[in-house]
Amino acid sequence: MMPNLTQRSFRRDAGDRAVLWIRPALIDHHFGTKWPVGKARIAQLNRWLPKPIVNAMRPGLKKREPFIIPAAHFAKRTPITQEARYKLLKDFISKGDAIHDTQWHAKLTEELHTQGVARHKDIAMRSTAEIEAFLREYVGGLVTSLRTTGFSRDVSSFESMVVVNADGTLSKTGSGNHRFAIAHILQLERYPVVLAGAHEDWWRAQNLGAPQTDRILSCLPALQDRYS
Repeated sequence: MMPNLTQRSFRRDAGDRAVLWIRPALIDHHFGTKWPVGKARIAQLNRWLPKPIVNAMRPGLKKREPFIIPAAHFAKRTPITQEARYKLLKDFISKGDAIHDTQWHAKLTEELHTQGVARHKDIAMRSTAEIEAFLREYVGGLVTSLRTTGFSRDVSSFESMVVVNADGTLSKTGSGNHRFAIAHILQLERYPVVLAGAHEDWWRAQNLGAPQTDRILSCLPALQDRYS
């Protein structure tokens, strides 16, 4: 078993050095959660313990999430272009200013009519006017910003994350999924992603010994070149 390097400690020590500037359209798959080991542990605990107790344990489990991901926890990957959010965004971008004709508008309107509220993450929309404002200003604003100026630290932090697969390819994971999907659809030349973890077989193939922050960072230029 490899010595433990947590995802948390790697990100703390690496800082912005863990950022890869890549062409997002070259990444084909989404890995899923950035906490695969913790997620599996939570699923086990939910079988034996009350949900409030398990929820109280979540922060501690996330803090201990290993950077090197055991093969047994490497979840099945999903093609990015087949994800629901990607399809909604691609349709939205293709419709231009005609937001009433978009699939996303239809979806949110249906939720509003059947549930009394339409939601996107922590945004609650309780009228068609709020739905239209969300799509035109929030989603449309993201698309316009990325299309005209690309990624900007004035608009967003480095939040889109990736993991290294066993064969050395990258898969999207974790945060910043909507922004990344927009960048993917727009085929931006440069977009930042943060390395969140790596398959244990890839790390063994590097022949660099125990996983340490600086050793992992030494491998990033080759990964970035592959996706530039």
